[in-house]
Amino acid sequence: MPEVDFTPCEQRGTCGPDVADVADAHDATTNDLVEATTPDGPDDARSEAGAADVLGDAGGASDAASDVAAAMDSAEVALDAAPDVVACEAGAALVDGGCATVNAPRLVAPLSTSTVSSQTPRLRWELAGATDGARIELCRERACATVVHRFEAAGATVVTPIALAPGVWFWRATGVRGGVVGSAYGPTWQFVVGHRSATVNTAWGSATDFNGDGYADLVVADRRTVLVYPGGPTWGRTPPTVIGLAAPSGSLDFVSSLRSGGDLNGDGYPELLVSISYISATSR
Repeated sequence: MPEVDFTPCEQRGTCGPDVADVADAHDATTNDLVEATTPDGPDDARSEAGAADVLGDAGGASDAASDVAAAMDSAEVALDAAPDVVACEAGAALVDGGCATVNAPRLVAPLSTSTVSSQTPRLRWELAGATDGARIELCRERACATVVHRFEAAGATVVTPIALAPGVWFWRATGVRGGVVGSAYGPTWQFVVGHRSATVNTAWGSATDFNGDGYADLVVADRRTVLVYPGGPTWGRTPPTVIGLAAPSGSLDFVSSLRSGGDLNGDGYPELLVSISYISATSR
């Protein structure tokens, strides 16, 4: 076993500090700290002023933070008070905080199935509601599956900005309100463009295109019966539409005239006018 040295530490010089000495040193340090934080002279006053500056800066930062918080609260209140943004569907315009449908105009001229005198015909319509213009579409077939020309016009009339090729053209319109284009179209109308333009931009006549396919139809009569043969590529191979006519019983009647009356109801199709003359069987 290792040997144990029982020599007193004082003789060996290895004794640690006395407990009492440690307590005295702690008290002295505490007193020095208290004196250092007590303003007894100019230097101490400067120290106090510096501390006050630090506290002032801290207070200013606190006030600034309070201002920011107040501003954020005001912004939240403003957002809560702001009206909700209304998003309208296609074909509707935002009016007085709500959505209003942009209606289609009523076509006026050239009358459907008429022949125009210019390759840049003047188109006219009647505006609907609070609309301020129209979008015009020109097509080669009634369904307008393929739009050949499309343009917008302010007001209720426009001269077609493009020279149209000869033949049958179909046109339709939808309303415009404050730059918003409607999605609803009115009836599709048609007109015939000639090979040359006249000096006067007008329209005349009415084609006998009763089914609206762009081809003139043939109408014949046999006493009390009217036969309508549709024109087109299948001409002569398609059975006619038969229209029976009524007359007073016992009379001798016959069809005296047939003609297209133009588009009387604005649906884009012409009406067939039939005149019947009859004589009473008992008359002399």
